Amino acid sequence: MESEEEKREILAILESLPAERQQALILRYAEGMKHKEIGEVMGKSTGAVKVLIHRTLISLHRSLSEKEDRR
Repeated sequence: MESEEEKREILAILESLPAERQQALILRYAEGMKHKEIGEVMGKSTGAVKVLIHRTLISLHRSLSEKEDRR
């Protein structure tokens, strides 16, 4: 299980994301929506949603790795 400090760091990184990226992740992982549904909500194609989520996850991974490396 993650420590409270790790949870705070993850939340801080998520909150630093642009609103569009936050929305895409929330719709996908918190709401469980499919890419097509997210596209309809956000006014984007399914492919654009997939790319947006993929790039956001890569960015989150890098940010978390950088924080871990600094420890």
